[in-house]
Parts: sequence; C-alpha cells; structure tokens
Amino acid sequence: MYGKSGNLAEARGVFREIYASQCVISWNTMMSACIQQERDEEALALFQEMISTGSIAPDNVSCVLALTACANLEALEAGEAIHAIALEIGLLVIENPVLINCVLHLYGRCGRLDRAAAIFREHRGDESLVSSNTIIGAFAQHGRWKEALAIFRGMQIAGIRPSKLTFAAVLDGCANLSALAEGRSIHALAAALGLEQEAVVATSLVDMYGRCGCLTIAQGIFDAMPAKNKNELAWSTLFGAYAHRGRLGQAMKILGRMQQEGVKIHPALFVSVLNSCSHAGMLEECLRQFASMRLDHGIQPKMEHFGCVIDLLGRLGALAEAERFMGRIPGGRPNLLIWMSFLGSCRTHSDLERAKRAAREAIALEPRRSSSYAVLASVIAAQKP
Repeated sequence: MYGKSGNLAEARGVFREIYASQCVISWNTMMSACIQQERDEEALALFQEMISTGSIAPDNVSCVLALTACANLEALEAGEAIHAIALEIGLLVIENPVLINCVLHLYGRCGRLDRAAAIFREHRGDESLVSSNTIIGAFAQHGRWKEALAIFRGMQIAGIRPSKLTFAAVLDGCANLSALAEGRSIHALAAALGLEQEAVVATSLVDMYGRCGCLTIAQGIFDAMPAKNKNELAWSTLFGAYAHRGRLGQAMKILGRMQQEGVKIHPALFVSVLNSCSHAGMLEECLRQFASMRLDHGIQPKMEHFGCVIDLLGRLGALAEAERFMGRIPGGRPNLLIWMSFLGSCRTHSDLERAKRAAREAIALEPRRSSSYAVLASVIAAQKP
C-alpha cells in the first residue's frame, strides 16, 4: 500500500518490521515499490541483500523485478548474474515467457544483441508477440534494421499477429533503409488487420513514405487520419517529411497550420524548423521563427536552437552577428559543436582573428580534438602570400 502510494520511507519501515518473517513476497513488494519510484539501484540492492541472507530463494517475480531494474540501469554485469541465478534454479523454462522477455529486454537494452537473438532462438517454442516486439525493438534501438525486419518476417511465418507497436518499429526500419517496397507490403498488412488508422501506425506510415520521397502518399495518409489522432507527433512528422525532402515552403505551411489548429509545438520541432531555414539560407525566416519561439509559444531557446542560427549567420559571412548571437546563449558558453561550426565559417570567409578565438575556445573544451588545430592551420596557411 505504502509503496503504491509513493511513500517509500513508510514502505521501508514496514518492510524492516516484518524482515524477520523471511517472506519472499515482502522482498518482492519492496523491490516493486522501488522500481515504481524509479529507485532501480535500491531495488537491485534489495535483491542482492535477499540473496545474501542465504535463507530466501528468489522466485520468478524476484528475478523479473531484478532484471527490470538492471535493464533500466543498463547494468549488464549484474543482469548477467541474475540471469545465471534464474537458470540455476530452473526458472527459465519454455512456460515462463515473462521472465524470458525480461532477459531479452536486458540484453537488448545493454546492446548485447547477439546474445538476445540467441536466447530468442533458444525459446522459439515460446515465441510470442511480446518477445518478438522486444527483440525487434532492441535491434531497432541500435539501428540494426535488417535484423528487425527479419524477425518481423519470422512472426508472419509463425502466425503471430503484429500489434500497432510492431508496425511502428518495422515501418521505422523501412524508412531508415529507404525500403519502399517492403514498407508498402507492411502498410497493406496493417490495413488488412484494421490497424492503419491507429495513431502510432498512421504516423509511422507518414514518416516512412515521406522519407522514401512519396510525399503525396504521406500527405494523403495524414489527411485521412481521424482528427483525434492528429497529435503533435503526427504534425511534426508531416513537417519533417517535407523538410527532409527540401520542400521548405510546404513545410512552413504545415507549421502555420499547426499554429492555427492550436497544436502545441515541442522545442525539438523548432530545431528542425531552424535547421531547415539554415540549410535553405533563409536568414529572415530563421530569425523570425527563432523570435516566435519565445514570443508566440513561450519556449526558451536552448543551445541547439542558437546553434542553427549561428551556423546560418556564419555560412552567410555575418561573423560579427554570429559572435553576438553566441553571447546570448544561456550561460554564455557555446558548446563544442557551435565553436567548430563557427570556426569552419571563419575558414570559409578567411577571418583569421576570429578563427583564432574560435579555435582557442574549441581546444579549451576538448584539447585532444585534432580537427580544431587542423582547421586553424588551414586558415593560417590561406593567409600566406
């Protein structure tokens, strides 16, 4: 009760009172409370303390909770030890899909994809939607899209019905691989299963078709979405589809429609907006959108927003204005990426003095980065007759 209500101190006190009962359920309850409160390290410490008593054997729930904590912490070594304990006491059997899925999630989260794939294959007889989604998500998280799509094909052969989350993951894979033909096939399957209009699936379809250059189809899918599903992510995805293909005019129309519809605009979208303006060389629009962040949306520009404007000013040769803009960055200290961008602009426009200042700042932030010295040397060399 105390754990669920968030009162972890009370829960801990009650737990210590019944500690002498040596009941595994009380240990599990306390671990669960810690995980709910995002206190994964404490949950893991409790598991290890329970094991150290020598009188309480962990059960299935104990191992599930401990592995969950390890995955959240990306604590691979501790997770491997718990995996070994589960094997030793015979918990990892084919009829235990929940624990198997936790093991898959641990190795996937920690980047041990080959190990996760091996375990998935070992338990083929227990292949389920959850375990399939877990392994697909693990491969997708680490950019191994081909393997994710291969697992998806295996699901179809095994007769496992994909969920909307499955479709979102594999459509993302198609987008990253520019695999339009496979994306169309997956789209057809989603439609056949009645999932095409689900918000996460429809948004993934807009992204896939947009990144594969099929903007008319992407727009059509967005237009067909129910109004309730046209959330901030869906609008942002449509904007990104046009911006990614260099259709800045249409992208800005989408932004205007978002503002008219009262859609809340996330700060991350403004990075895309400003970056698009920067690459198109649209200084006036870039500055207008930068000002709009604070004035119209109440968003305080962060380092990455300043970086987009500074990059554009630098590439246009407005180096003095770019320097002034750097002085407006909260905290007054540009990061390495901004200094390197500015240094590159100084090289392009043969401004040795500013290049020296930029190089000093970049070197102070990361002394071992050789590119700072190389760019400065090229500027100096260009000044010689």
